[in-house]
Amino acid sequence: MRALAEWPRPTPDSGLGLPLGASIYDTRHRDLAMLEADHRLWQQMGIRWLKVFASGDSQLVSVKRYCDLGYEVILRLYSAGGPEILDRSWPVEDMQPYVQAGVHYIEAFNEPEAELRLGEWPTQETIDRLAAAYVRFADAAAHAGAIPCTPAFQGDRTETWLRPFLRAVKAIGRQDALEGSAIAGHWRPANHPPTHPPPGFVIRSYEVWAEIVQAEIGAVPPFLGTEAGYEPGDDQDKTMPKITLGLHADYNVAQAQMEWPPYLFCQCWWLWQGPWGGSSWIENPIWREEHGAPGGVLPVVKVFCEMPKVQRWPVGEPLEPEAEWSEAEASERIRERCWNALYPAGGIARNPLAAFQRETLNLGAPVTHELRAGGWVFQGFVVAILACREGEWDKVRRLSWTGGV
Repeated sequence: MRALAEWPRPTPDSGLGLPLGASIYDTRHRDLAMLEADHRLWQQMGIRWLKVFASGDSQLVSVKRYCDLGYEVILRLYSAGGPEILDRSWPVEDMQPYVQAGVHYIEAFNEPEAELRLGEWPTQETIDRLAAAYVRFADAAAHAGAIPCTPAFQGDRTETWLRPFLRAVKAIGRQDALEGSAIAGHWRPANHPPTHPPPGFVIRSYEVWAEIVQAEIGAVPPFLGTEAGYEPGDDQDKTMPKITLGLHADYNVAQAQMEWPPYLFCQCWWLWQGPWGGSSWIENPIWREEHGAPGGVLPVVKVFCEMPKVQRWPVGEPLEPEAEWSEAEASERIRERCWNALYPAGGIARNPLAAFQRETLNLGAPVTHELRAGGWVFQGFVVAILACREGEWDKVRRLSWTGGV
């Protein structure tokens, strides 16, 4: 199997991605003005990967434009759900135009446990049929010049779906199909904090996946998180805080900035942009009415634009290098950043895990998210700004909003 450095990825790469809707008929980016506006937003957010849903050539024009702009596109070939998808063919001629447009990675099976409508506990017959269907798809994708992506199971389906699937492919003598594939997964966290350890429905479930993949095929190819991140309102684990809009922003930013293993190439945050049931999740009346997003725009979008980006590839310089701020300049720079990051009243919920909210400080509600720049960590509250050098939590200083200490 080739080394991780030899697999395709954008340069430079933040690993940050977005699925562009859940509709194969989403053609809004045939409008160049709309594409240019979204491209500017994606650049500010640090987005380098896009997942696109397609059937036939429904997205070919848009995909060519994304590739020309330098995005790494994961193409999801859509099929109507049901067990019959295990018997369908995958025409090479459907894939080749996308490969010629610049696509490297193609995905076909999306959460088989849901798509097949067969539940969490599959029979061995189902696993065997999925393995055979995947090999047919992988061969077609490879023949078209693309890299196939394994079925994107949910993160906690390690022993019910992932390991049995890998073993079934090996049982038919086609481990080579796995060695030439990227590993797709939906390592979604429900309402568990970003660093919550596995097992279970947590972000870091990819760590358990990597152990299983290493044990079954002897190496770990690139992992592509084709769905990732939190959803406002999620409260599946009643022992954890519900995902408010503020926690949605804080947790997703923490996920984007946490240390990732080298094999984790990307995570595509579901679903901040694109049609879903005839509306858009980035400017969607549903969010405004149900969750109070100011103007219908999820606060996390603004925070992603402002946060420092981590360069995942090439390893070395940060994506947006910024010199460390000296003591003399830090106060004014921190104050300026906080003013520029102010949120509307009620836009940020209390997050007990945030560094500056772990004790009662009588400073009122937070009015910015926790920010990092120039070697400093800081956050604005109604009464004042709290700041310290990264790691020096015993030396927190209090700054006024208008000048002085």
